[in-house]
Amino acid sequence: MKKGTSKNSWKHQMYELEIAIAKESSNQKRNELIKIHNGYMSEYDSLKKQIIWLAVLGICFLLVLVVFGYFIWNSYNSENMSYTSSWLSRKSTEHL
Repeated sequence: MKKGTSKNSWKHQMYELEIAIAKESSNQKRNELIKIHNGYMSEYDSLKKQIIWLAVLGICFLLVLVVFGYFIWNSYNSENMSYTSSWLSRKSTEHL
């Protein structure tokens, strides 16, 4: 058995299925095993695509949050700074 694969892992099951296909002498049985193997592989490929799309959409969502957060933070800080600066200027003119 290859290092890093357990008997229950998906990779090991595919490996066993490929060995069974190679050893099978009956064409009908071999074709059935090939159909099973191709079905598993197409499920694996579609799952992989879904995971990749989910990761891409998650990254895009985080980027949108960062951009909106940046603009909200800047608008919040600019309002506070203008308020603070006007308050300071009023206080300084009152003392004069």
